[in-house]
Amino acid sequence: MKTMTMKTTNEAPMKRTRALCLVALLSLGLLATSCGGGGNPIVIGGLIALFVPDAASADPRISMEAGPAAGDVFTVEIHSNAIDEVAGVAFTLLYDDTLATYLGCEASGSIFLSNPGLTNPCDNTVVGGARFNAELQNGTPGLLNVGASLEGLVAGVAGGTGLVLTLTFQAQADAAAPGTPYQFEAGPSREVQTCDLVSCVPAAVNWDEGALVATST
Repeated sequence: MKTMTMKTTNEAPMKRTRALCLVALLSLGLLATSCGGGGNPIVIGGLIALFVPDAASADPRISMEAGPAAGDVFTVEIHSNAIDEVAGVAFTLLYDDTLATYLGCEASGSIFLSNPGLTNPCDNTVVGGARFNAELQNGTPGLLNVGASLEGLVAGVAGGTGLVLTLTFQAQADAAAPGTPYQFEAGPSREVQTCDLVSCVPAAVNWDEGALVATST
C-alpha cells in the first residue's frame, strides 16, 4: 500500500454535536444509551460511566463506538462505515492518560481479515491477509498510534462497513469528575486508503470520535 497522507477538517461540527448529546445524556443520569449508541456501564471508583460516541455524521466515515465493558475495563471499537474498497486506516488516538490506561488491541471479527474466525495479534505481523498495530507513541501514555491494513496490492473491502479493530482500556479509580467529558479523539495525523487491484488512493472521510463521561448516580 502507498503511504497514507489524507487529513480531514470536520472536527468542530462534530464536537458541537457531541456536546449536545452529552447534555442530553447527563440529564438522564446516564441511564439511556448515548446519541451515537451506548455500551455497558463502566465502574470508576464510586462512579458509573459510559463511553459516548459522536452522533453519526454522513458516510463515508470512521467511527469510535462503545464496546463491551466489565468493571473498570472498557473497550472502544473502531468502525469503517460505507468506505467502499477500504484497505487501510491509520490515526493517532488522543486520550486523557490520567483517566484511562491503554491495555491492548484486539483484531477479531475485523472486516480486513480473510476469515472472520481468525484473530490477529495486533503486533504488526500479517495474519489473515492483514496487519494491525496499536502502540503508544514513543511510549507516551495518551498518544496511541493505531493502524490496520490489508497486506499487498489487493482490492479493498467491498462496501467498507464493519469493525476494524478493538482497543481496550482500564479506567483509573477516583480520577473522573462527574459530568466531565473525557475526550477520545483522532489526532491531526489520520489516514484512510481505498485500493483496487491497480493502485491505492487517499479517501476523504468523516471521523466520529467519542468521550468517557461519568456520573455519581
